[in-house]
Amino acid sequence: MLSTFVPFLCIGQPLRRQSENSRALSLGDVAPGVLDEIQKLITSPASISSRPVKNAHHRASPRISTIFGSNSAGNLGSFLGPAAASLVLLYVGWRTAFVIFGSLSLLMGLTLFLVRDYGSEGEPASGKKKARAGFDAYVQCLKNRNLLFTSLVLMAGAAGRGTGVNMTYLVPFFMNKFAISASAGGLLLTLMQSAGLIGPMAIAWFSDWLGKRTAITQITLLLSALMTVLLVQHSSLNFLFYLNLLLYGAFVQARGALTQTMIGDFASEDLIDAAFSIYYFVGFVSGPIWTLVIGYVMQHYGFTQAFYVAAASYIAGMLLLLFVKEESKDSANA
Repeated sequence: MLSTFVPFLCIGQPLRRQSENSRALSLGDVAPGVLDEIQKLITSPASISSRPVKNAHHRASPRISTIFGSNSAGNLGSFLGPAAASLVLLYVGWRTAFVIFGSLSLLMGLTLFLVRDYGSEGEPASGKKKARAGFDAYVQCLKNRNLLFTSLVLMAGAAGRGTGVNMTYLVPFFMNKFAISASAGGLLLTLMQSAGLIGPMAIAWFSDWLGKRTAITQITLLLSALMTVLLVQHSSLNFLFYLNLLLYGAFVQARGALTQTMIGDFASEDLIDAAFSIYYFVGFVSGPIWTLVIGYVMQHYGFTQAFYVAAASYIAGMLLLLFVKEESKDSANA
């Protein structure tokens, strides 16, 4: 029933614009952030492990398309959600809008009862053996430098998880900076999410074709920091602002797709579930924390300083990524 709450992650933020207190906004975002990360924790390993693979090198190509499909579906919801919420707010109040979208969310959650659950293959193991095998898998993952630091890269970036900082604070920023309505701010958020729908797919495809995921991820982190700093420099809704907004959405959202693919490459088949559990646990812990941190800075020092803190978080991600050593194709084939 986790999917019952997923649409709230897309449409809940424009509906909460009635509050002017950024701490209240950040606290209200913690629960959706937690639900989002738990939902990812369950769905990503399942979608990746559903395809047969041969070895670490051959695993990359089939898995990357699966990950793209999962991310694209989530980003599509993030793209359509703010637009739908902004449109509804033109005709009804925010409480009525919550009821409308909440009812749709409940219906979507109920459809999961129609989905068949496929168990893992092989002989059934006892509870103790399963627990021991699971514990050993987590220990091996924590000893794997690539898996650990790739997860920390997800932790370091303030935004780019599909919810959290962007969904909570961008609309209030637009409203404050350009003196526009909540509905207009929601449409700007939708525009940003449209870039987040297409950009990560193109960037990740390019990294797959080039075979240098860590290098491409470093570039996207640097550009994420640059686009974040530039976003607060605009004084009007001109062409450069819209271009900046699109590039911001594309680069900031790309980190998730790239790091997920790297986890899929670095983890062996018997460690894939534990690897993604650790990966998303980091997101589960850091996402709400970043929302609270950015909210605190925004409340006490303003939007500009909050965006600078977010930009610095991507630089921290670049430093952490230096500890990830990507295998060459020759060594992977050996």
